[in-house]
Amino acid sequence: MTDDTRRYPFFPKAVLWALVLAAAVRLLYCFMIYPQIADTLHWKGVDDGYDEIARHLHAGEGYVNKPGQVPNLLTPPGYVFFLYGLYGVAGSEIDEGPRVQVAHILLDCLTLILITRLALLLFASPLLAGASAFAWALYPQIVVYNARVAPEILFTLMTTATVFWWVRTVRRGTARDAILLGLFWGLAVLTKEKLVLLPAVIALSVMLQSPGTIAVRAKRTVLVVAVMIITISPWLARGYAVTGAFVPITMRSGRAIDQGLDENFAGADDHTVQFHTEQKFLPRNEQEAGLSDEERAVRAAEGARREKALVGESIARILDDPVSFVKAFFVKLAAFWYFGQPRVIVGNMLVQLPILLLAIPGYALAFRRYSVSPLLWMTLYFLFIHAVTIVRMRYSIPIMPETILLALFFLLRYVYPRRPLQRAVPGAE
Repeated sequence: MTDDTRRYPFFPKAVLWALVLAAAVRLLYCFMIYPQIADTLHWKGVDDGYDEIARHLHAGEGYVNKPGQVPNLLTPPGYVFFLYGLYGVAGSEIDEGPRVQVAHILLDCLTLILITRLALLLFASPLLAGASAFAWALYPQIVVYNARVAPEILFTLMTTATVFWWVRTVRRGTARDAILLGLFWGLAVLTKEKLVLLPAVIALSVMLQSPGTIAVRAKRTVLVVAVMIITISPWLARGYAVTGAFVPITMRSGRAIDQGLDENFAGADDHTVQFHTEQKFLPRNEQEAGLSDEERAVRAAEGARREKALVGESIARILDDPVSFVKAFFVKLAAFWYFGQPRVIVGNMLVQLPILLLAIPGYALAFRRYSVSPLLWMTLYFLFIHAVTIVRMRYSIPIMPETILLALFFLLRYVYPRRPLQRAVPGAE
């Protein structure tokens, strides 16, 4: 690898061809392959009612699963409002359709471009950037989610953008970098609330690793946190207005910890299969439609109290049997990378585990010389959160750009054992 882009005149064309390949693979999958396999794999339909809520917003019925119900407090808003904007421009559709799938492909191509920029920013290597672009274009786990009405594509883009601006902030520390770091974290956590505890890690990283005196770093850290708060404050205000209590984006933390304590990894995940084949649908309270605004407010407040109580009950379960919790924690650290439905779990292992096994020594090689700590902290954060709560392979997808990048760094470091790069590629910053 080298820092001289003139030795790699193929680089701009390589990224362009990677984008063409990515778009072609995703279009082929969405419109020819997915319709043939979606029913068999029970992938059709929309979890958490994202498209329903978006359509109700367009109809002026509010952020609800059904008109007249208690306002939805379980589904994070980022993907819902993405669909709301898409439906406003292109018209609405039910479940999977070309509008959502084409929009996903465009977002995923943006992620591909961002991965190449991250590779240049960190390693100043056009070769590694181009290889990363082609790897993402062909990475099968992300291709699958281009066809589904699910937040993975948007969340992966926002998470990768957060990492990119995090790296820039600890390397350069400009006000613009800090503002964009706070903004993209806010957009990411509004898409999936699991990043809600990450600001503590980001703030510590910016304070300790970014350039300047202690006073300059403190001001920069305050700026990042302030932008974070401003970005999510309208949704926090909405949660307080609905429940009369603080709601950290959604009310799913208690049930996530509780469900995680009951996870069984003796085999593949058959929950989704049972859900569809045995029709084990969650009951809906149809009587909510006739409630007054005051009655709905009371029910929302009761739901918030039950959720907080569930957090306490889950902690009590952990303290009652800490040994079982620790054992399950370490099992889930591994299951996070591959655990899924019976028909896909082997495929997940064959794709995910080799990437992980290459990325681990990649981090070991890169950690001291390059600014990869934000990538590592993000990965460790995801591992910890899901080892405490729920694991599925799809939850690892948002950190796969970083994992693939470090795996390729390790691979190319030995295929092309040249002098490690010291300077950034012009324009990468």
